[in-house]
Amino acid sequence: MLKRLLVLLALLASPAVFATVPAWVGSTYAPNGAVSYTPTAGNDLVIQVIGLGGTSVLSSLSDSVGGDTVLADSSYTVVSGLGIGVYRVHNATAVSHTFTPNWATTPTVDYYVTVYEVSGISGVDTGAGTISINTGSSISPVTESLTPTANDDFLLAAITANNFETLGSWTNGFTQKTTYSGGPTFTTAYLVQSTAGAVSAGVGFSTGVAWAAKLVAYSAAGNTTPSVVGQAEASSATAQTSLATGTPFNVQAGDRFCAVVASESPTPPTVTDTAGDNFNLTGAVTPQSGYYLYAYLTSNGAANSAETVTAHGTSIFAVAALQLRGLVSSLTSYFPGAPGSIVQVTGGPALNYNPQVAPGTGTDEITSLTAALNVHPAMVIGFSAIPGKNGAAVNAAPNAGTGFTAQTGVWGTWGGGAGDYLGVFETEQLTSVTPVAATFTAPTYGTVAYGTFVWIIPASSVGP
Repeated sequence: MLKRLLVLLALLASPAVFATVPAWVGSTYAPNGAVSYTPTAGNDLVIQVIGLGGTSVLSSLSDSVGGDTVLADSSYTVVSGLGIGVYRVHNATAVSHTFTPNWATTPTVDYYVTVYEVSGISGVDTGAGTISINTGSSISPVTESLTPTANDDFLLAAITANNFETLGSWTNGFTQKTTYSGGPTFTTAYLVQSTAGAVSAGVGFSTGVAWAAKLVAYSAAGNTTPSVVGQAEASSATAQTSLATGTPFNVQAGDRFCAVVASESPTPPTVTDTAGDNFNLTGAVTPQSGYYLYAYLTSNGAANSAETVTAHGTSIFAVAALQLRGLVSSLTSYFPGAPGSIVQVTGGPALNYNPQVAPGTGTDEITSLTAALNVHPAMVIGFSAIPGKNGAAVNAAPNAGTGFTAQTGVWGTWGGGAGDYLGVFETEQLTSVTPVAATFTAPTYGTVAYGTFVWIIPASSVGP
């Protein structure tokens, strides 16, 4: 029988923060290969990968600077041969960065990689709406509409077409910064939105051809919209007694980490970070006999430019951590005991989890149990994985549920190789006190076992 013990009420003082107006600092682009750029320390680098035709799939984007994390703000999506993906390095190190697209299959047509240096942003404004690729065939291509809820968002748009186009002016005050019309066409532009509200970005074409467009909104640094600012992970094909995330985090005081560890041991691992913060166990499931998934939560106590998260114990196969900003620094954490006996668990407020066997491939069939807060706004963080090696040599990570935004998959080494992911984090902004679960959809593997967690954490605007 599962025992639930209330073990900690953590109250951490958060420093006062004030919003900074973002600014474009510089940009560059290059065709059909890597692109290099040297930023000012602390600024963000936003990278767009734009495919001008073909169906090649982008596996990942790598950065030559090993200590900086490349975040998938909006993964590369191809529709009708046109692709757009948006990636970012937060608080980039002030050295030359070379960004290289890693393709699952070699592109047979042109693609471009653009780099924007931006100051004063904290992360994707996930409260502005779901990022998606918009498509059509006309002389007036336009992105989907996003609705920032705080002033001074930085909005970055990309539009592409597999045809030579003479470009008109951008709409809604966007400023064009990069463009190419040597056959296929792409163009990018940005806007600092002084007053929050619904916005889209469009440009005029000379002919009515097929096009694709994407818009991403970034919160001004100091605004209270919660955001994902980092992710790191590690996994092993063999059991380990200690396993650390492979890429260091660049953190600020008050950042939060949600972490998950996979193990063959019924004894929960301990989790530490470079700064010595206390990771509290918030959930445990045994979706498959012999494998255990453990969830953790902490609040970072101090800034650190090289933070790693490490799991310690026996028979550890994988660890993953998600770095979050703009969340309240006071939470009640619940400690579950006897993980080997868990079948269905009702956790405490803001936390829940669920093991499932054969959920099927229907939309949102993979799910945690529900959790609820009595305050909002908040961020919902979900994680789901196939433990063990059921998905060996394939990408078996589930897709994000309805309304959620997925991060890059994790645990490829355990899954069989690069890109053979077994798990994934997702996030969603919560604007009401309605109970909510983290949901996912299995793309293929509906008959295996999944373990799913949900954390619901209030935004920093609602409390200390």
